[in-house]
Amino acid sequence: MNTQPSEYLGRASQIDNMSRVRVVESCREALGEEHPETLSAMQELAVRFRRQGSLSWARRLFERLLAIQRRQLGRRHPQVVSNEERLSDTLFALGEFEGSRLLQERVVQARRLSLGETHPLTLSAMSQFAEILCAQGELEQASELQEIVFDTRTRVLGAEHPDTLMAEDRLYETLMEQGALYIF
Repeated sequence: MNTQPSEYLGRASQIDNMSRVRVVESCREALGEEHPETLSAMQELAVRFRRQGSLSWARRLFERLLAIQRRQLGRRHPQVVSNEERLSDTLFALGEFEGSRLLQERVVQARRLSLGETHPLTLSAMSQFAEILCAQGELEQASELQEIVFDTRTRVLGAEHPDTLMAEDRLYETLMEQGALYIF
């Protein structure tokens, strides 16, 4: 039997996922679906599925998790907003741009209200929203938003900070796609 290391890793990942699914089920049975430990296990499993590319599974878990968290914690709670952003990212990866856009727009508004315009999480949410706009062909709106992110990061972090440089790169990419910038 000539098994490659990648096959072992694949099997180990499957076994680990099955184990984590059992943890979620065990928590549901022992504590109830809405118990904080059950929700934490669901979130961990959803994040793992998303990271591994099991997008449909991740989506289902995030949607169920959010339904419970919104009811328990309210729509403005930081955990809810973070999981909405994770679901938005998952929907984007699935090519469901409109659903991703609606969630990410809500995330941006929630972060602006709770953290302010210059907070790194707000700026990150704005940048992700601009990426969604790009994917939908709304390049002018996307470049305006990316310019705000770039200008804010430059002012707050400085021109040479890695986050500023990344924002600059995203802005340039959008401007090139828009035809507003040419590189010879």
